[in-house]
Amino acid sequence: MNPNLSPADAQNDPPVNSKIDNLFRREAGKVTAVLTRVFGVNNLELVEDVVQDTLLKALQQWPLGGVPENPEAWIYKAAKNKAVDILRREKLKDKYASDLNYLYKSEWTLSKTISEVFSDNEIKDDQLRMIFTCCHPSIPVESQVALALKTLCGFGIKEIAKAFLLNEETIAKRITRAKTVLRKENIRFQIPAGDELKERLNIVLSTLYLLFNEGYNSMNEETLIREDLIAEAIRLTLLLCGHKLTETPAVHALLSLMLFHTARIPARTDSLGNIYLLEEQDRSLWNRSIINEAIRHMGKSAEGKEVSEYHLEAGIAYFYTTAESFEKTEWEKILRVYDIMYKTNNSPVVGLNRAIVYAQVHGPAAGIEEIKKLE
Repeated sequence: MNPNLSPADAQNDPPVNSKIDNLFRREAGKVTAVLTRVFGVNNLELVEDVVQDTLLKALQQWPLGGVPENPEAWIYKAAKNKAVDILRREKLKDKYASDLNYLYKSEWTLSKTISEVFSDNEIKDDQLRMIFTCCHPSIPVESQVALALKTLCGFGIKEIAKAFLLNEETIAKRITRAKTVLRKENIRFQIPAGDELKERLNIVLSTLYLLFNEGYNSMNEETLIREDLIAEAIRLTLLLCGHKLTETPAVHALLSLMLFHTARIPARTDSLGNIYLLEEQDRSLWNRSIINEAIRHMGKSAEGKEVSEYHLEAGIAYFYTTAESFEKTEWEKILRVYDIMYKTNNSPVVGLNRAIVYAQVHGPAAGIEEIKKLE
């Protein structure tokens, strides 16, 4: 089977039931994270082989015997059994750089250990460990995103290349480069602690925001909104919100920002996929439950002294999304937020967005003058 095959690609390998495709898309990243804990970061290729073998087994059995009553449990059991078989066969080789390695020596501790790492709480923790592993500062940013999509989100190389309008060879090289860094630097599969956690968490949030933005403002001309990328960015950010070590005000602010934007997706395009500007959108189509959830996380983001760029962007999104109409938008308040943002991030993009809001408050001529001031 093609090692770069994802659940979505499997529809061409032969065609399979869409339920199998969606299920493996959702579960592949979880299984990959757990198996990375089992086999160690330096054995990612082995991990991917086990995940692919599990997928292949389902593609062979499910169309004939039907989808199991609890398909998620079936996937975990199949992957767990495969992992135990490998460890039994190779337990004397000591090649697995895992914190569980010493427990593989005994048959009793081996089976017990593998069962425990497939528990719900351990799966969540292992996904967080995988996020921090993919976003290690030694890995180039573009490779971080590609590796995260491959390992955490179950995307195939073909899909990642399509999402970023790059050829498959380039994406494959980025992922290979990232894996090489993980091996050479012997990067540990863990959630950092202390000051390192804060530094690394900032990198993780930047990566997730990049992933979200690629979904929300896709470079792909055929699909201007990639809801699969948006969903994965939100899912991974929710994971951060659900752990006591990573639930920070900035994480809640980023999630709030993502949700405010996501709520407007039903009104962003017409039937042909053309983009509607904010002024043109039918606000009755905006998802109010998602907006309310965004406001809730915005409130959580205020539980601290920290004010990040995500707080400011979420604040701007709040004023846009809660306005009754475009005409009733509170432009003065949005401009005040942009003034604060521009003091710490005077990039041309922030400056241009600020100038547009400035024009709404002080008139088009004044807005043009603000644009002229930009370098």
